[in-house]
Amino acid sequence: MVVDVVTAAIVYWALINLATLLPLALFLRKYVVPAGGAYDAQVKIGIIEFLSPYHLGALSALSWTILFAPFLEEILFFAVPAMLGFWYSVFGLAAWASVHVARTAYLLRVVPDPIDRWGGLVSYTLFILLNGWLSLWLWAIGYGLLSIALHSMHNALAVAALATSHCRRTVRKGRSRRSPRRQYWVRT
Repeated sequence: MVVDVVTAAIVYWALINLATLLPLALFLRKYVVPAGGAYDAQVKIGIIEFLSPYHLGALSALSWTILFAPFLEEILFFAVPAMLGFWYSVFGLAAWASVHVARTAYLLRVVPDPIDRWGGLVSYTLFILLNGWLSLWLWAIGYGLLSIALHSMHNALAVAALATSHCRRTVRKGRSRRSPRRQYWVRT
């Protein structure tokens, strides 16, 4: 029973990611990946701000994105409402989805092509809603820890993908991957 639920959840999670993130990548590929050596500055800044929450340091952003945020979101939007009843769970899912979709819609406003903007938004909305329903189902049948693990795994994969693409771009441009160290001191 446990193995069947875990296997089903992982298969559904993988199918959701393939079915929604591939179209999202196709719609937004020319805004994230360098095209002819030039970047759209507004889109690049928006993506960086989206993926480095609250301007934390690198280690803090990693621990927030991979460990703390999934745990907090899953408990706040899925576990607590699931204890109160089905309609509270649906409301928690709607609140969680609206926070994620609204933030992404705000960032996609700088994408100039309306087909890419709307296609990316629809793909991401489906991604959020389907993952939300998966989390809702896992919490309803008592597998909340698995839901947290899948959420953390997704965030870790997103951070790894961002880090590898950033490293490839900086190496390709001939720059060092290390940023200059800031020095803070007080002259006497």
